[in-house]
Amino acid sequence: SQYGYRDGKWQLISEERSGTAEYTQWLLSGGIMVRFFPDPVWSYAIKGGLSYKTISEEQQSGDGLISYKTDAMKAFGIFLGAEAEKNFTDSPFSVFLDIQQNYLISAFAFDKTNYGGFQINAGIRYYLKERRLE
Repeated sequence: SQYGYRDGKWQLISEERSGTAEYTQWLLSGGIMVRFFPDPVWSYAIKGGLSYKTISEEQQSGDGLISYKTDAMKAFGIFLGAEAEKNFTDSPFSVFLDIQQNYLISAFAFDKTNYGGFQINAGIRYYLKERRLE
């Protein structure tokens, strides 16, 4: 707890409370991706579609008096995104950067919380067979 001296007396400014929180979500997206091949080294894509998410969360104060639990809340929505991929000549490897915006709304009429978000993925891809580069 933190106290401060104000108006000639000590007053409680803030109080630290302990507790726990657990949050789990599963996201399933399905849609269309259109890929462009301006040259053999780079490819670009735009994508969009529908999303479905299940959310489970649990919060509890350290003393156990305050708790909140949601189990498998469902959210539906849309996603839009873009991707850039750099291919390497005569190599099955490429590197990519993927940006996606998810907009999801709870299936419950009383809960209008946006459970979406902005995500960025970067990584390396390995292609098992020869791929089309143009």
